[in-house]
Amino acid sequence: MKKTLLLIISTLLFLVSACSGTQTVLITDTSITENSTTTTTTTLSNPTEGLEVGNIAPDVTLLALDGSKHKLSDFRGQVVFLNFWASWCGPCRAEMPSMQKAYEKLKDEGFIILAVDVGEDKETVEDFMQEFALTFPAFLDEDRETYKAFNKTNGIPQTYIIDRNGIVRFYLSGSTDWSTISGMGKLIEILGIEND
Repeated sequence: MKKTLLLIISTLLFLVSACSGTQTVLITDTSITENSTTTTTTTLSNPTEGLEVGNIAPDVTLLALDGSKHKLSDFRGQVVFLNFWASWCGPCRAEMPSMQKAYEKLKDEGFIILAVDVGEDKETVEDFMQEFALTFPAFLDEDRETYKAFNKTNGIPQTYIIDRNGIVRFYLSGSTDWSTISGMGKLIEILGIEND
């Protein structure tokens, strides 16, 4: 029932915005705990580029380990888990296994992790990815320019979850266990899939 109502509201907002020439974004935030679920819906018109929830994420260029370059906008159509980390960072090391679990569970649902290493070289990043058996894409930011474009707290890890339209839907400074009910629940909610 709730999903049907949200679909109807989303469709109506789309039709109104299409007629008025503005872009409308419907953000539904669901907080999931062991005992309860709380849903909040926010409507934004003409989102601007920025780092806050509801903003369009900055369209930075990412340098993959193989040397190829990708714009963040190249990943539109997927839910992007943009994580800034480094191999020397204890909290980063702690959350990586849970990120891998989330990636394995959700990658076929239009979910991708873009793990951006801040300030380290290719060999260090490759060794780290191999040590932890991480299969999601890793990117280099040796000059820290991408990190500077997204930095809110001068620390790592920092994670942004960006929806299929390029809108920031969630931000976390610090690490978490993404395989828990609250971590995985947030990802499933933004993906718009049923949790099985």
